[in-house]
Amino acid sequence: MNHDLYTDADADTAVMTPPSNLALADLGFTDIDPADAARAWVLDCALRDLPVPKERTEDLRYHRFLDDLARGDGLAAADQLVDGTGTAAAGAFALLPCYVAATLAVEAFNEVDYSLAGGGQLLRCIRQQVRDELLRLPAQSTVEWIVPATPDDRTAAHVGALVFARKGTVARPWLWSVIPDQGRFTIVGAEADSHAAARHPRCHACVPFAAIARRLVRQP
Repeated sequence: MNHDLYTDADADTAVMTPPSNLALADLGFTDIDPADAARAWVLDCALRDLPVPKERTEDLRYHRFLDDLARGDGLAAADQLVDGTGTAAAGAFALLPCYVAATLAVEAFNEVDYSLAGGGQLLRCIRQQVRDELLRLPAQSTVEWIVPATPDDRTAAHVGALVFARKGTVARPWLWSVIPDQGRFTIVGAEADSHAAARHPRCHACVPFAAIARRLVRQP
């Protein structure tokens, strides 16, 4: 089993230390609420180097979505996703940048004890939309299962499966407590390496979600 299959130097995540008010001023965050500025800083660190949508409408939606996350308003972010499903023109992957951003943001905010009002509803919305998107993709006999390391990693497993699909690998989130009885699987989450099935012969890799997200930076 290759634990480094989807990792690179940029995917290694260090423990974040929230910036002080003085540090925020040095970064140019002087005209917004300090809590929003701090969340914006953490969000920027979490999403650094990830690609943004190229199409103008999708890019505007993406940055409005990031603004909602930076304000700690998960409900507004969820509303944008619901609105986006009716207007996205690029197919199954149009909202993928938002899904990735939200998954990384929630992980990063939890790490430094920053609040995200409506965060649970936002993650449920993402899981439902990802399931709908995956069902629209062509069925295949061979599937890579994405297994959440803990219940808190369910959204990472869903979005991770869509990232795999975007890069050409048929994948689905695994939603049961037992490991898949056939086929290869990847365990995703901060505690992936300590999962009971981490050394299973069919386990393809054990990675944090950030490592899967970095796949979007690379060419197919």
